Amino acid sequence: MRFMVAEDYDEMSRMAADCLCSIADSHQRRNVAVTAGSTPIGMYGYLVKYIREQGALGCVHFYNFDEIPYRREERDGITMENLKRYFYEPACVPDSKIADLSS
Repeated sequence: MRFMVAEDYDEMSRMAADCLCSIADSHQRRNVAVTAGSTPIGMYGYLVKYIREQGALGCVHFYNFDEIPYRREERDGITMENLKRYFYEPACVPDSKIADLSS
């Protein structure tokens, strides 16, 4: 295990995005489980930039395992809504590369 220390939230977000891009920078399929919440929002911002500018993560498929459903409503839950808002839609991740396995 390797520990990385960042000076602040922005640096941590950039380091996390760089780390993900480094392991996904190949022509082989990579599967990544993602989540929502406030902590990864900064990382998603960097990933959106990398995807738009460099086409990074082209072989990555994203999975959601921890959905928080809305009570008495038939629609995406909180996790998928946030992932779409902060990552999938701004990065134009195609639906074919997104799987919601939480149900």
